[in-house]
Amino acid sequence: MIQTVINGKKLNFFDSFTYSTQIDAIASSISFNTFLDIEAFDYTPIKAYRNGQLIFTGEIINKNYNQEIPPKPLNYKAESLTHILSESTLPTESYPLQLENNTLKDIIEYICSFFEITVIFDQSTSDEANSKYKLSDLGLGKKAAQIINELITDVGLMLSHDAYGRLVITKNISQSEIKLPKYLSNGKSFDLKKFYHNYIALGQAPIDDDSDLQAIARFSNIDQRRNITKIQNSGGIETIEKKAIGMRADSLKAIGTKFNFNNFFCNVGDFTYINDTKFVINSLDYSYNSNGEQSSISLLDNQVYER
Repeated sequence: MIQTVINGKKLNFFDSFTYSTQIDAIASSISFNTFLDIEAFDYTPIKAYRNGQLIFTGEIINKNYNQEIPPKPLNYKAESLTHILSESTLPTESYPLQLENNTLKDIIEYICSFFEITVIFDQSTSDEANSKYKLSDLGLGKKAAQIINELITDVGLMLSHDAYGRLVITKNISQSEIKLPKYLSNGKSFDLKKFYHNYIALGQAPIDDDSDLQAIARFSNIDQRRNITKIQNSGGIETIEKKAIGMRADSLKAIGTKFNFNNFFCNVGDFTYINDTKFVINSLDYSYNSNGEQSSISLLDNQVYER
């Protein structure tokens, strides 16, 4: 059973509830229909629960309705509190930045403080989060989420979020092992254009070293003409190899497996085994209405999230 709470008050009558989430996304979203006219210009706070468990904390960002006879319900969409990071740049008072000798955790908390977003660094990130960084420019004009994502991917970390609307920085995705129930349908997708022979990470060596940092990860069975290079803007010699390995692992997102179910709900990050291969549930699209629950999940090879 789904329950929504808007501005602290339970919404008793609504239908066509949908929920969409992805493990490495900045935010989740929900949508629903109701005859209740909710003020949508105030970023109205909303929470959603399934069987009493919180699954979403965010604010209403979209309202659609048509004046018809007989009247039809209004449609609302909400996104997690963290959505603001993907839409906004840092305010001018945050510049110029002199963030030398600060930790990665210090820098990201500084960025998020302008948007009143709580940041959680889980235990797997302890070494990277507490490493010192020399950074004098966060990139004027870049969206906050882009800046954060560049900083953490340079050191092999991943960006996510939780049901409380907090930004989560993690390295290891590990929740529960589950067995998939009987499915309605399944399908697979594969995009060879997302794969390369060499994944080259370049960085700047310490001042007393004239050579540049470089690390290469590869898929030996991919056409040798296919190469991709990315620049490591932060971190150093101890993280450049993680950058290359992470680039290669991200390519595995191009191999997807999808399943559709009735009356099924799971958590992104849960994993399952299919023919002895370990898969992680990367995304969930869920709906609840008078016909019951329906869901669609996507699975990715667990190597995508092994750093």
